[in-house]
Amino acid sequence: MSNWKATKIELNTRIKSLAGLPNRSLVRNAWQMSTDEFWNYQATAFKSVYEFARNRVPFYQKNLNDYPVLSSRDDNVLEILSQFPVLFKQTLRANNSNFLPSPLLPLTMFHTTSGTSGTPLRLSETLGEKGFFQAINEEFFLRICGTRYPRSLYLTGFMTPSPNSEELYWRDILFGNVALSIYSLNSRNRARIIELINNLKPQLIWGYASAVHQLAILLGDRTFLSKDRCVAVVTSETLQPDWRANIENSICRKVFNYYSSQEYCHLAVECLEGQMHINPLVGIVEILDKYDRPVKEGKLGRVVVTGLLRKSMPLIRYELGDAAISTSYVSNCSCGLKWPIIAQVEGRLENLVKTRDGRRIGMLGYSVLKDLPGVKESQIVQVDYEKFICNIVKFEADSVENEYLEHLIYEQLIKRLQTNVQIEFRYLSSISRRGSRAKFSAVVVDFEQRDIQNYSEAVV
Repeated sequence: MSNWKATKIELNTRIKSLAGLPNRSLVRNAWQMSTDEFWNYQATAFKSVYEFARNRVPFYQKNLNDYPVLSSRDDNVLEILSQFPVLFKQTLRANNSNFLPSPLLPLTMFHTTSGTSGTPLRLSETLGEKGFFQAINEEFFLRICGTRYPRSLYLTGFMTPSPNSEELYWRDILFGNVALSIYSLNSRNRARIIELINNLKPQLIWGYASAVHQLAILLGDRTFLSKDRCVAVVTSETLQPDWRANIENSICRKVFNYYSSQEYCHLAVECLEGQMHINPLVGIVEILDKYDRPVKEGKLGRVVVTGLLRKSMPLIRYELGDAAISTSYVSNCSCGLKWPIIAQVEGRLENLVKTRDGRRIGMLGYSVLKDLPGVKESQIVQVDYEKFICNIVKFEADSVENEYLEHLIYEQLIKRLQTNVQIEFRYLSSISRRGSRAKFSAVVVDFEQRDIQNYSEAVV
């Protein structure tokens, strides 16, 4: 069914595509870079961003002792970066507006992160920067799909049909792409989804790894005429080996991993040989130990990135909160790309909520908890199929009525799970971080946990 929202999204994409036209030549040529050209580009691009940050961005201007003038002899970008402190998310949150240049760059736009790693961040991006990133994506599509504008099926968490709704998807009336609700991926809708895919004949299926896998499980061994002409690109979660096999057996000829973030400070994409290559144009990637030193190749470390695309909000040595196996700084991949390789990314597998009918649903931290008024942090804890605890930290105790917040969360959770639920709301002074790295998780699934107080800290 056609929908103006889907068309609006596609029109925005085409506007970004036009804005990215001046960058197409650079983006295309980047795929042919030698190892030396890769590092020379990153060093030159970083020096430009760094000089801009020192001169125009309040946070760096206030901390010039940590960000000194670079020597003209500094050419090794990794050695340059080793001089600077690691920027943590809590620092960015506490100084969010101070990372914006003064004055703002023309055509600056804003959006917020999902808050799955804590308090949502307000991020900025110019139309030109959006266009640059769009050009990078289009070149990737061209190489895996044979066209910059593949006919696409997007698995989305933005649609929230009611349990009795007939609406499963939105169709863009101008370009024909379809956004299918991930909350409609159940056996009741299987026949309609099969009909949709057969009619659409997608060249690209795009979505969270868990959502694409859920689609594959739903469709099972059903073979589509368009399967051999379709690829899947999965994002935001760790792609498990058995997921890849299920997806490629069911819905496409090849799955490609795509590793980025809403801060747009890095991008790694999977090649035909299954290696994750770091795109030179988007950002610099370091894998560091707890002392901020590079880990040895093959070892697990913290992912720290430095953005090269966005002067609208420069982030230097920004710790994402992810863990990954160390980067190989020289690529000998048989695909021919000389971009460095990042090995398996750990720690982005959000706990997937379990439903009684066997579904595993992701994106709830984004779709249920994002942009709640007056809320600093929030978390969903699933303790049984239909039982949840929602931990909430407000900016001010009386800023927003608790009853209003609870209504918003309750309605959204029912729409996405398509079943009645019980929610216990807890208002806290802080939400504890769990695990050895004390990492925040917006969604926690643990049916065996009996003392849920371990997930939170009591209000002082």
